Amino acid sequence: MMIEHLIRNAQEATPESGQIRVSVTVERDARLDAAGASGIYPVPPLLAGDGPADGSARKSFPATGEAGLHGDFACLSVEDDGSGMTAEFIKERLFKPFDTTKGSKGMGIGAYQAREYVRSIGGRVKVESVVDRGSRFTIWLPLCTPPGEASQA
Repeated sequence: MMIEHLIRNAQEATPESGQIRVSVTVERDARLDAAGASGIYPVPPLLAGDGPADGSARKSFPATGEAGLHGDFACLSVEDDGSGMTAEFIKERLFKPFDTTKGSKGMGIGAYQAREYVRSIGGRVKVESVVDRGSRFTIWLPLCTPPGEASQA
């Protein structure tokens, strides 16, 4: 359901001529900072291009009260070249339950539910976006250790 939600939102934000890319990777020994818990607003590398030379378009909103994570993760990324989101929208509204920009077409619960589920299993959701250039949602899910292969700390 979570993946469907991310892809559907990307489709709705992207014009017919646009593209949506979905990728899955495994990141070993990754270190995630707490900012990934609620979203950040840097210029994503794949979307980088035009923008102020002084970097003023980059803003970061670290999560409060959450520690960083370290370990092995499966990373699911959904990236589009659609309308993008402002830093203020990401910070104030994206993960706010029952707040929608879709009128009667949405309930405003999908992004909130996805983030809360990912957090509940020890993962993170990272959001990168540039208005009129696109967005990337990356979900970091902790890999489990199979029985009998306990970590050798």
